[in-house]
Amino acid sequence: MYTSVRQVLTNFNQKIVLYDESFQRRTVWLPKLNGAPFIESLSRGWAKQTSKIVVVDARKSLRLAKELGNEPSAKYFQSVLDRGFEYISVDGQNRTKFIEAFFNNSYAISGIFQDADGEKRVIENKYFKDFPIRVRDALLDSQVDIEEMVVESAQDLAKIFSNANMGVPLNDQEKRNATLSEIAKIVRRISRKDLCEVMNKVVKSSDLVRMGDDELTAKMLMTLLDSSFGLDPKDVNDFYEKGTGFYTVKDQSFPYSQKDLTRAENILSRWKMTLSSQKTYGKTVLARRTVWAVLFACAWSYDNNYYVTDYDSFYKAIKAADDYLSTVDENLYSQERMEKIKAGEDPDDVKKGSFYHQWRTVPHHAKARNRRISKLVEYFTGRESQMSLFLFGADENNQILEPLECESLG
Repeated sequence: MYTSVRQVLTNFNQKIVLYDESFQRRTVWLPKLNGAPFIESLSRGWAKQTSKIVVVDARKSLRLAKELGNEPSAKYFQSVLDRGFEYISVDGQNRTKFIEAFFNNSYAISGIFQDADGEKRVIENKYFKDFPIRVRDALLDSQVDIEEMVVESAQDLAKIFSNANMGVPLNDQEKRNATLSEIAKIVRRISRKDLCEVMNKVVKSSDLVRMGDDELTAKMLMTLLDSSFGLDPKDVNDFYEKGTGFYTVKDQSFPYSQKDLTRAENILSRWKMTLSSQKTYGKTVLARRTVWAVLFACAWSYDNNYYVTDYDSFYKAIKAADDYLSTVDENLYSQERMEKIKAGEDPDDVKKGSFYHQWRTVPHHAKARNRRISKLVEYFTGRESQMSLFLFGADENNQILEPLECESLG
């Protein structure tokens, strides 16, 4: 269905179309690189042939879901309508959001645009309100192709989204995000709401736009909920699969208890505070090996009822311990290889997998990860005060302390 930009702004704006995070890539368009060429295409009449926007009609889909007796999907579509939306976007998020932003004068762009009289006009760094009136007329009358679909189940939304993105394949995490899993909801909430302020310190910007922050959050949750988890792609897929078939995490048979989930979120809160408070590194993305060491230390300190008095000092102590243990074992590894050589034996008989410096390179292997945690905990024990850690209940002078209330992300 060809629709004018005027109608898009009225009938398909963000108050009417829901951009469900389950079925969206990250918004990554840049005004100069992506937006300006698209607006040029609109003015030339090209966009309607080259850019399709796909939305699902929530009201009609609700009616169909009810007719088929699909209660979970009916609840989903009803919740969309209850929030005031009429459609659900499944493809074209960047195009529709840029249309709305540009025509509401959020971006200034440059380019060669065709006006309503067919004349080409060169425009340099102007907002829409400052474009010549005949160019504005041409742009508002330009057309885009919007396809309105009706589906029988909420699961179909994920399938449509995946199929629509076959040209630019979804990565593993984008596919997981598109599943109707309660695990996906938990990960999105923690990653994008509770941990968002620290994610640019631990995930490269190029990975953030492809949901690298969600993937890291999922992997950290996995290690906190079940120490036997590997973290290879299949393991993460299996973790998400555990959350399918439930309407909420409060369902009786949900695989993780509220107690375990709360513990994990409290530890992640401490992890966030530690990384955001450290002053050693500014805008530099932190080494992933250190990021994991901080998580392990936060879990140990939380589980042993310690509170942190100085997060910057806590971070420095963790990093120093991790670097020390790695250096000691790396030297030991080299010495044992040298001894093998001197004895005329094969130095490769000394297995890397027995040493700390190797363990911290493979956090996705449960056995190595847990051996690293044990070594760290052994080192931390007895050094609590040096790490700015004190037990809840009493300080160094045995004065009674009240538990802090700020740990929960929930």
